[in-house]
Amino acid sequence: MIRWTSDFEEFQRSEDLRAGRASFESFATYLVRLGWAALVPEKRLSITALGIAVLGAMNDEAALDIQMVVAKAIDPDDPFAYAKIIGEIAGTDDAMVVDPYLKSDGLQDLLRLASVSRVLTSDESRPGRSKPSPKIAVFEHMVEASVASGFELRILPLAQMHDRYVIPKSGSVLNLTTSFNSIGQRIGVAVWLPELPSAAIRDAHAALWAAGTAVARQSPPGPESDPGATTL
Repeated sequence: MIRWTSDFEEFQRSEDLRAGRASFESFATYLVRLGWAALVPEKRLSITALGIAVLGAMNDEAALDIQMVVAKAIDPDDPFAYAKIIGEIAGTDDAMVVDPYLKSDGLQDLLRLASVSRVLTSDESRPGRSKPSPKIAVFEHMVEASVASGFELRILPLAQMHDRYVIPKSGSVLNLTTSFNSIGQRIGVAVWLPELPSAAIRDAHAALWAAGTAVARQSPPGPESDPGATTL
């Protein structure tokens, strides 16, 4: 074990010297201090009962509740790449889709998904551009003309947005490394993130959503919007 830790000790010693520290704690001393190992005759280390228990817990995935990142490549040569991403989104619940460069065809597909209730995009504003992108007026018309119930679209300045996410009400967040309009055209990755970063992303985008400008919203259907209703 001492031989196994020698490389670590050399690295730690160089870091200590670089930081101006005159002494360092070896990895072997660290294990002894924690009680995971004990020094025995002939300067050898022996694992303790506590160390055995720690190793057992580290090998027990159920006890650690390990969450693995699930990543899927977006292959531009795959004719079904876009459909596969839409399928992933369709399996979420009450999701907010975040894409600063969303185009009208992407929005049209999202409007068809019952799993998507909100879209946050940018006005693609840039220095020197006095007016927002004309896509905003088109988006407003698309949402108002759709049959989606309770769907809402908000915008932010481009400088406040960067990454693309599908953020369900709970659970894992889907991170897309490419915009919807580029899926199938360039290589990318779709990554389902573990719980901890998903929660952080959900909280951060809840604040961004609150700061966004509402462009269009579909109200839930009521008696007055029922085409079969009779006015007396």
